[in-house]
Amino acid sequence: MKNFDMTDILTNEFDNELLNNIDNYKRYKEMLPFVGISWSSSDIKTLILGESHYIDRDGLTKEQIQDWYNFDSTGFSDYLSGYINTRKVITKAEKIDEYGFQSPLTIFYNIKSSLKDNIDFFKSERYPFKFLTFSNYFQRPAFDEGESIINSHSDNVIAYKTLLGVVEIIRPKKIIFTSSKAYYSFLSQRTKEHCEGIFSEIIIDSVPHPSCAWWNRTSPNYGNRTGRQKFIDLMK
Repeated sequence: MKNFDMTDILTNEFDNELLNNIDNYKRYKEMLPFVGISWSSSDIKTLILGESHYIDRDGLTKEQIQDWYNFDSTGFSDYLSGYINTRKVITKAEKIDEYGFQSPLTIFYNIKSSLKDNIDFFKSERYPFKFLTFSNYFQRPAFDEGESIINSHSDNVIAYKTLLGVVEIIRPKKIIFTSSKAYYSFLSQRTKEHCEGIFSEIIIDSVPHPSCAWWNRTSPNYGNRTGRQKFIDLMK
């Protein structure tokens, strides 16, 4: 996969801590969160969480699919690793003029346009994700294209512990889930863990997936707002 220039939008400030303290990043470095270069100098401090990556099951062994967390990415080709590289995904979404439009990245295009069109701070910013952190909540990819991940007990536990580790390191003020499956998994696991801890200090909420119909459709679940408007209000 071609080299990506992320130096103008990404910070490596937290990489050593993330790699040393979070088990899944030791196995799959590609899944490290995208932390914007202006994260530490900004008061925005919003962590946006998607659901999961997707990887073509035809490129994996049966053992890798069934026991993802006991493998690592050392045996992957560059092509397969590209599927789960969070930072490359955000870079492609931010630099659309360079890498071209790609429909699977609509979630990020819609987040960007919502910020730039509605929040004064972002209107003149070419790369809004410079000020944000993005990661997928589940630490295992889905293996069926276009389908939501079928999360297991292990998925729920590892996702929660990974998020806790990330939060302790980067210290967000706000977390916005863009997946109801991820959000309810988090809420359930937080109850089971009996450990509010650092999460009690953070505003945590969810919005519908930015590429689904509810992003632009009003719902009582969003306070008679569209999902997009709820997201904008949370960011404000």
